[in-house]
Amino acid sequence: MRRAYAVFGAFGIILYLGHLAGVVFKDSLLFPFALSTIGIAVVAAGLLYHRNQQAIAAWLSANLPQAVLRLRPDGRV
Repeated sequence: MRRAYAVFGAFGIILYLGHLAGVVFKDSLLFPFALSTIGIAVVAAGLLYHRNQQAIAAWLSANLPQAVLRLRPDGRV
C-alpha cells in the first residue's frame, strides 16, 4: 500500500551505497564482498518470510500487546 516509501527508500539506499563504494571504501577490496553477502542475506530473509508469512502473522497476533495490535492496518500483521 505504501510502495512509494519502498521505491524511494530503495533509491536512497542505492545512492548511499554508491557513495560508500566510490568515496569511503574506494580502495577496499573487502567491501564488495561484504555488500554482496548482506544482499544475499536480505534476499534469503525475504524468501523465508514469504514462505512462512502465515505462521509469522499468527505468532505476532498471539504475542504482540493489544496496544500494538490496534495499530495494524485492517487487522493484519
